Amino acid sequence: AVDSANAGDVIFVKNGDYNERVVVKKEGISIIGQDRLKTRVYYSIASKDVNGMSERNCMKIESSATGFTLENITVENTYPYTNGSNEQADALCVICDKAVFANVALVGYQDTLLAHASSSKIARQYFYKCYITGNVDFIYGDGRSYFEDCDIVGRYTQYKKDGCFTAPRTASSNAYGYVFNNCRFTAEKGIGDGAYRLARPWGADASATFLNCYMSECVKSEGYGDMSGNSYKNARFFEYHSFGAGAVVNDSRRQLSDSQANDCNIKNVFSKGTNDNYDVISVMNSMYGGNIQDTQDTQPPVTSTDNTQNNDNNKATMQIYCSPSASSNGSGTYDDPTSFENALSKLEDGGV
Repeated sequence: AVDSANAGDVIFVKNGDYNERVVVKKEGISIIGQDRLKTRVYYSIASKDVNGMSERNCMKIESSATGFTLENITVENTYPYTNGSNEQADALCVICDKAVFANVALVGYQDTLLAHASSSKIARQYFYKCYITGNVDFIYGDGRSYFEDCDIVGRYTQYKKDGCFTAPRTASSNAYGYVFNNCRFTAEKGIGDGAYRLARPWGADASATFLNCYMSECVKSEGYGDMSGNSYKNARFFEYHSFGAGAVVNDSRRQLSDSQANDCNIKNVFSKGTNDNYDVISVMNSMYGGNIQDTQDTQPPVTSTDNTQNNDNNKATMQIYCSPSASSNGSGTYDDPTSFENALSKLEDGGV
């Protein structure tokens, strides 16, 4: 379905487990799952199996796939992590510009999400109400990525009970790297207090900004660590209005002023230093038929753990509906555009 789709097409995936690696190369493609908790694409692969950092993943979005969107689905790399060598095993690699991920779960251990860019280009990626879990540098790369209202969760394994949430490699010429707004940094049961660092610099000019984020007791009081010969003290790591048991103000955890934090609003992050005025909020509104606001100044709930997105009001118009069986043996297409509700009804009635 992915290879046969064209710009503007939407691939609908019914509930089920799909054991395959997905690679998206064309621009303007969208994939939407029926239910994030019941629709899973999974694959087992690690760095020891392939050559190249961008190939050790369950799903890869190529640099040519500008405007890609993914919604309501779980992507998991099921490689059995044992804290050995060559066990980087990504769930998702995204290299393209103007990508949107809404209500997506990304599951792995080491290097779960590669939010990246190609050849020093700016690649803007928006993660909205996503659940991202792992243990070692599990959000990493040199993309310009904005995480809104997401759960970032340290994953327990008997082999490793500490870790780091992010490892950016932002180019010095890039005004922004990773920005987390209204997100929650927590860990699974079995991980002790102070076991996780917020970030460490894969590159010397690494950039990670944390705005209005809940920090649980798993966050290390120093906040950051060194990496690859790069000192976190020289990196662009900042916080603003962090709260929770893991929120600490000290010399290691530098704070932004109100004006500096305001400069990190989503419009600035996605437009500064670019040749267009990409407005991801308008993209989201067109997808959901609602009125999504930039909520940078909104305080997030402290104990929110329900990550299920209710999409009853989703009015997106579909161009193509593909519903592979769990073994990926079949697909179907509706040529006439229709509403999400009508397409879902056809699928549930065995229309494909």
